[in-house]
Amino acid sequence: MFWKKRPKKDKLPFTLEYELDRRRYFRVKPDPAEPVFLEVKGRRLEVIDLSAGGVAFRARGLKMGQRFPGLIILPRGEPPVPLVLRVVKVVPGKMIAGDIERIKEEDRERLHLYVLRRQKEELERRRLERLTETEEGKPPVKH
Repeated sequence: MFWKKRPKKDKLPFTLEYELDRRRYFRVKPDPAEPVFLEVKGRRLEVIDLSAGGVAFRARGLKMGQRFPGLIILPRGEPPVPLVLRVVKVVPGKMIAGDIERIKEEDRERLHLYVLRRQKEELERRRLERLTETEEGKPPVKH
């Protein structure tokens, strides 16, 4: 009798390819009219982008792996968000990125809500931009 050889179980008939992205949270840029700041040792640093898991900001003198406590100062009179950051990326003269290592869950949720609000604002801004362009007879700009 003849049997077909079964394919080895460890070989799949297809491959999966995807880009690895370590981020678990959406990241947004603060509205320039309503900036967000990171307060560290009495210094107020401009936040470039923010998520519930990390923050990028402009600063000097910090090193990779360095850990420090800080406060995220959100706009609209929100109470500050206390946290502990760990520096994960340094681009000299441009920015520093940090992962949030310690934060209360309710404070992380406040960051989530801020990110959601900013996403909604940005979507609405783009929608209005497209409407204005269409009304003026210009072709819509793809983002």
